Amino acid sequence: MYTSKMTFNSISEIPAAIGRLPHPNAMQGGSENEGKSKSWDGGLGYKNAVKIAEQGGYWPEGTKAMQEAVLEIESLKTEGRLPAIDTDVAGYLPDIDAFLAGDPCHMYTEDEDASDSKPIISIGVAVGRAGMVSQSEAVNRGAAILSVIDDLENQGVRVELWAIWYNKDGARGVDYRTLIKRADEQWAPASAAFALCHAAFSRRLMFRLAETDEKLQAFCRGMGSGAPGKPEGIDIFFKRAGGQTDAGNDNKRYYRTREGAMNRIIELTKHQLEEI
Repeated sequence: MYTSKMTFNSISEIPAAIGRLPHPNAMQGGSENEGKSKSWDGGLGYKNAVKIAEQGGYWPEGTKAMQEAVLEIESLKTEGRLPAIDTDVAGYLPDIDAFLAGDPCHMYTEDEDASDSKPIISIGVAVGRAGMVSQSEAVNRGAAILSVIDDLENQGVRVELWAIWYNKDGARGVDYRTLIKRADEQWAPASAAFALCHAAFSRRLMFRLAETDEKLQAFCRGMGSGAPGKPEGIDIFFKRAGGQTDAGNDNKRYYRTREGAMNRIIELTKHQLEEI
């Protein structure tokens, strides 16, 4: 299988790459020629998607929606629907069962002779999504992921966040990664909202990148679906939101409500942390 790979250290690097790369599959893909509509790309259009990316992902409406969703999810936790997290107990990695049971002693600690550096967990979020996935479902999913990141970092773990377009169609696939949050910084609402929740990030920008690879001519006709498994080097991966749960997709029904999204993301996080 051939996989086209690209890595960007920020959203603002994407337009520069688009500008310098050839466009051999322009007639095969839909980054520029698909119609601008709410159902396709939130009504943004290709040129506006590039403009937002040049500004680092500044999307005011999405930023506001993301912040509100994260706050609501946090309030659901403090209301007891999930155990409160004791942030006074520090360590290098959470004991997940104890963590979810509300045990204050839920952190593994280092030996006295061990380095005081904190471990880094890499989290990848599939940014492709099925056409049936609504904007509100995407926001609920993204907000739940960001809330879990805050939980982990409050417990002494550093988290690196990547937006990954991880699709496959037959013998061709893509693994395009954009760094949204370094391990030594807080997530930024604007860039997180645009990359994780706006359909134009994948359907305009990621599609356009795929169209620059001459080996992806057949792939660009449909842009594939979620690739199975986990991207190399990623500790926790949240699969593409779609109409069912399978090797490459996660069912959108989990993200219809913010409480449902919170429960699903915590379930997936727990399962994958146990495998690290």
